[in-house]
Amino acid sequence: MYTVFGYYGYAQGDTNTLKVREDTTVSKVDTIDQKGFDLESEVNYKAIDSIAFEPDNQLIFLYGKAVVTYEGQTIKAEFMQIDMKNNKVMARGKTDSTGKVIEKVNYTDGENSIDASSLEVDIKSKKGKIKEVFTSDGEMYVHMEEAKKHPNEVHLRNGKFTTCSNEKPHYHFRMRKAIVIPDDKIVTGPVYMVVGKIPTPLALPFGYFPNKKGKVRGILIPQYGDSPTYGFFLQNGGYYLPIGKKMDMQFLGDVYSRGSWALKNITRYKLRYRFNGNVNLSFSQFRTGEKEFPDFQKSNEFFIRWTHNQDPKSRPGSRFTANVNFGTQTNFQNNFNTYAQDYLSSSFQSNVSYTRTWLGTPFSLSTNLRHNQNRLAKTITVTAPELTLNVNRFFPLGVLTKNKVSPGVFARGLANIGVTMSSNMRNDVSAGDSLYSFSNINTLINSHSRNGVKHNAAVSTSMKLFGQRFTFNPSVNMVERWYFQSLNKTYIGSELQTDTLHGFTRNFEYSYNASLTTRIFGMYSGKKSSGPRLRHILTPSINFAYRPNFDFTEQVQVDSAGTFVSYSPFDLGVFGRPSTGESGTIGISLVNSLELKKRSLQDTITGFVKIPIIENFQVNANYDLVKDSLNLSNIQFSARNTFFKVLNIVYSSVLDPYYYENGVITREYYWNKGKGLGRVTLNNLAVNYTFKAKARKPKEKPKELTADEEEELESIKKNNNAYVDFDVPLTISAGYNLNFNRVFQGTLDTVLMTQSIGLRGDIGITRKMKLGYNTNYDFVAKKLSYTELSLYYDLHCWEFSTTVIPFGPRKSYVITLNVKASILQDLRLQRRRSWVDLD
Repeated sequence: MYTVFGYYGYAQGDTNTLKVREDTTVSKVDTIDQKGFDLESEVNYKAIDSIAFEPDNQLIFLYGKAVVTYEGQTIKAEFMQIDMKNNKVMARGKTDSTGKVIEKVNYTDGENSIDASSLEVDIKSKKGKIKEVFTSDGEMYVHMEEAKKHPNEVHLRNGKFTTCSNEKPHYHFRMRKAIVIPDDKIVTGPVYMVVGKIPTPLALPFGYFPNKKGKVRGILIPQYGDSPTYGFFLQNGGYYLPIGKKMDMQFLGDVYSRGSWALKNITRYKLRYRFNGNVNLSFSQFRTGEKEFPDFQKSNEFFIRWTHNQDPKSRPGSRFTANVNFGTQTNFQNNFNTYAQDYLSSSFQSNVSYTRTWLGTPFSLSTNLRHNQNRLAKTITVTAPELTLNVNRFFPLGVLTKNKVSPGVFARGLANIGVTMSSNMRNDVSAGDSLYSFSNINTLINSHSRNGVKHNAAVSTSMKLFGQRFTFNPSVNMVERWYFQSLNKTYIGSELQTDTLHGFTRNFEYSYNASLTTRIFGMYSGKKSSGPRLRHILTPSINFAYRPNFDFTEQVQVDSAGTFVSYSPFDLGVFGRPSTGESGTIGISLVNSLELKKRSLQDTITGFVKIPIIENFQVNANYDLVKDSLNLSNIQFSARNTFFKVLNIVYSSVLDPYYYENGVITREYYWNKGKGLGRVTLNNLAVNYTFKAKARKPKEKPKELTADEEEELESIKKNNNAYVDFDVPLTISAGYNLNFNRVFQGTLDTVLMTQSIGLRGDIGITRKMKLGYNTNYDFVAKKLSYTELSLYYDLHCWEFSTTVIPFGPRKSYVITLNVKASILQDLRLQRRRSWVDLD
């Protein structure tokens, strides 16, 4: 490679052309005079093939991957001519035998880059002429047949503007004349849109296209579709407004041909390494029927969503988070512009929390504002505020084994005594949704609020017994509740009156627990020692729990016949009331697992592979020593297993050990009647199958992503269900659920059964087209429930999708066609839904 550093001035000397030998690297040309050349900085140039000089005409010729740099400008070309007298550089690209340009000239000025077949530029004034130009700025691409370059702008003739990165774009805006101002805007004369090679009637007398880097304000194209209830509609059209680098907004609206409408404001904010979040506010008015008819209905709906996340590293020991979902109960039933998961949800929760941890101490403090909204029951519960002080587990006697080499069992047990404590203060307001209004705040606080303080303390330890084969875990748990409201019931005249008394009251309870656990291993192998082995692991556990009788109940007469009943003054308590009655139970638990262990050449560490046959099979039962009858609890069975990493099966069953006669339980055990171990009261089987085909290998090596694109990619990974990955040809998620309940309705032994199957996933029709599906079938009702079909089509720089709900109250179709961001083009992904609902 030849390298020549030229300095300002012009060449003098021999008229013969000066050629540099192949084995020479020239760092300075002695014949250059610095008097006549008016450039102010050093010009550096080099070439792979050869460099030639013409001193009389003050020309330098560069052959083979030539490079010229001057004051932030870089020109790369197969051939270049430097005119030192006029400060000009002429560059030409590499051509093949037919004269077609196969390697273009690249001109870079700062962050702006241009590719062209040829150019001529004054490197001092930065003015020049360019032919067959291609330039990009962010996600904007401009093709020009001919252009004039000025220091801060480019004037072009016969050009194309597009967001498609292909050399032959899938679509473009054709323009006769235009001015391109880098990192600012593109202003054109008459412009019309071309899709492929077909001109469209979409034309404008002039065009204005912002091409600033990063976020740019602009119009958002709406989705369109049709609904039998609301008519033809346009959804999510509006305006996008960036506010600095840390915040942006969307102002969106929906319009329906039968009079319904909706408005939304979506705000996102992010301060890197500190916090991020988004706020979604919506208000809508939906109309069904005609005003002149009695079935006409009009509903006003609103909903607020706010998500705030704090980076854990921003303030160690202190964290603030928020997840708010609040609005009208019928918002997602009446609001057509909702997603399936919202429409099918029966409740919404909110929580705004602040947590403070004192590093180096066991103390932590958390405050919460909670909200629970049940759409079916039409109730709203607001917890404001909730304050919790926690003392993490500490070991007051840990010093007993601090410096001992091998402490005894008793000493280790004392040293392992751990203490945990917490105090929780809470105020709840719970009422029907119709009672919540600003004018009704006093009534809600005075008549529908409950509050109190709950203190918990637990002391526990753990020790190994009988040669480390058994683990013994005793514990003591204490609870004390403070209330400022209590119930008082009195029988006056012929009526039972219930009053709420205000004042401090307290109750308490405590319990003792102990468990003894071990593990038993069994191994079965064939005749060959190297053959597969069956391993059975049995984990038996015996538990004992004792709770004294904490009877805080009172007696009250309820009728003139002198009938008395019991009630608790703490029935209104936000933390419940103490358990009544003495209890001393012995519980037995057996946990089984069975696996096949065989040799595997793929495992180079252990040489074996484990194949689970039964991951977990568990049996639980309790016997109460204190009760005078019906001491044995229901016997519970549960099993879980996964086959081939794609099929998951969960089974549970409950047996009632007592015999029933005419719907009334008796003291006699079921097996004494010779009818089995017990009466099956519950059977539940859940089978889930998940399959995801192996991703196709990309045809091209993915490009290196910028910091912003890396950040967006992380967001995609966290919300991968919101995107369609065209490289994965098939995904299937199927779930089958069978539930069997056996109850007595009067004296009639009745079986209640539910059975359903759900399917969800997508199928790759081609490498650029996918069909998505989501449906459920109820075998008892013998009909399909919520069903949704979606078609996604990747058009490289465009994305097309249509969603069809073929039946039900949301029967409709929606069509979306919009330009893709470059990050999604590179990853071959497409959004299933708007980004505003990803968090």
